[in-house]
Amino acid sequence: MTRQITFGKESDMPYIPVSMGDMAWNRTGTWRTQKPLYENKTPPCNAACPAGNDIVDFILKVREGDVEGAWHLIKEENPLPGVCGRVCFHPCESKCNRGTFDTPIAIHALERFVADRGASLPQKKVTPAKKRIEKIAVIGSGPAGLTCAYHLARLHYPVTLFESLSRPGGILRTGIPSYRLPKDILDREISEIEALGVEIRTGVNLGRDLSLEALKEFQAVFLATGAHRGRTLQIPGEDVGRVRQGLDFLEKVNLREKLRLGERVVIIGGGNTAMDVARCVLRLGKKPTILYRRSREEMPAFEEEVTEALEEGVQVQFLVNPVHIHHQDGCERLECARMALGKMDETGRRRPITLPDSHFFVEADEIIVAAGEEIEISSLPRGLQKKEGIVVTGVGGETGHPGIFAGGDLSSNQRTVAHAIGSGKRAAVAIDCYLGKKDAESILRGLLVGEGPSVVFLRYLYPEEGIRNPHVVPFEELNMDYFERSPRQQEKKR
Repeated sequence: MTRQITFGKESDMPYIPVSMGDMAWNRTGTWRTQKPLYENKTPPCNAACPAGNDIVDFILKVREGDVEGAWHLIKEENPLPGVCGRVCFHPCESKCNRGTFDTPIAIHALERFVADRGASLPQKKVTPAKKRIEKIAVIGSGPAGLTCAYHLARLHYPVTLFESLSRPGGILRTGIPSYRLPKDILDREISEIEALGVEIRTGVNLGRDLSLEALKEFQAVFLATGAHRGRTLQIPGEDVGRVRQGLDFLEKVNLREKLRLGERVVIIGGGNTAMDVARCVLRLGKKPTILYRRSREEMPAFEEEVTEALEEGVQVQFLVNPVHIHHQDGCERLECARMALGKMDETGRRRPITLPDSHFFVEADEIIVAAGEEIEISSLPRGLQKKEGIVVTGVGGETGHPGIFAGGDLSSNQRTVAHAIGSGKRAAVAIDCYLGKKDAESILRGLLVGEGPSVVFLRYLYPEEGIRNPHVVPFEELNMDYFERSPRQQEKKR
């Protein structure tokens, strides 16, 4: 008979999935001599979330009926779940393993549900911890600034957040229409950040009302002033007549300022700003037409935004490029050229090429330029390194100036709310490391979800919790024998 394998105590049992010897003597298999090793690997949806949400665990809590627990779990990483549940481009869903099996889980809708339901539940009063002595300034109250302030407050730092507008929110308040992001949702989540002790000072503009000298009273500064300056077309006639910038238009709409808008409105651009402008124009009872110099496939706007704009009745003319704005009798005559697509350019899209003898005119009462946004650098500290139109930073937003960090749209061309939230969170960790004389880069690398860029703040607060194997599990590694196909739940549109 084959020699039996025995162990003196449970801890002697090996963490291996196979027998170390011949098991012919034991017809029940290996379960008597092997202890299973349970390991949390990284789901692709978690790895794809720029904000760093623990998507799998919050969905499990929803499934168990623990909506409040799901809300608290999301809030460990993201102070703006109600915002993200409405405006995030949800890359998590495109990476959802369920999409290969049947259809992706409606993660976006679940986050919105959890945010709205969780915030309506009675909240526990938290006794504020003793504040640290180091003071931190955050410049800009968009998603990056709000997130950085939120996490620094959780680390017990006194934080002062400065905003140039009369109300906080940055691009969330001025650049996203209310039909996508109701402002009461934004106000609710900002008030929750203030409840942690964050002081918000509005109507304070860096450079005009707040000098760099005055910031020396703070031990660290996070710059999150965004990208609010619209790019120009650089064509004749652009600087006169009824021509305005897309973000300026959206700000006036969001702040409910009076607008004198003509009947025929032409929007130039193919990004998310152009889609938002066109849909706002439609809601104001006017006729919007988008001109875009490439095809629909090359549009930088999210596919969902384009689809909804077309469904609502927005007209789009593709492969059209404006070359001159003529002003005649109170009307704008936009001279355009037909385009064709050539080889790929540095953006990964096919380069537009002007077709000869193809000029034509488009009549308009109003022209709104939505051709992209740029950062404003005039008020920033001198010597910041810039490249490709953004401030160059380290993994935690380090600028090379001691104590000065930058994030959000100021330091990234991935201009989404989720990316800005992730940026603010990384900066909060980096600032805490800077003040505590710790190696921020190595610590942040250890907090990455998969290959990043998102990090797990909960793991920073409690290093012994939330440990996952960084291996991202593809669909091919899953055993789907016990799963049943299920239809995806659809959000209602209004």
